[in-house]
Amino acid sequence: MISLAIIDASSEKRHYRIPVATWLLTDDFETVCGMASLDPNTIRKIVTEILSENPIRAQYMSKQLVEEIESL
Repeated sequence: MISLAIIDASSEKRHYRIPVATWLLTDDFETVCGMASLDPNTIRKIVTEILSENPIRAQYMSKQLVEEIESL
């Protein structure tokens, strides 16, 4: 779920990015990060950066983050 949100955050399509931005502010996000043993504040900060980047940089950043999370 976190990896999919990260990928959606890097999409050029706004209708994929908006739900991610909203989800970052929910208790569900905190719960999912906790279940994955990830610090929600760190993930939120990085995903917020991805959301604000240009599409090419956002895709690179999201790929790196997904690979790092999946290797844990």
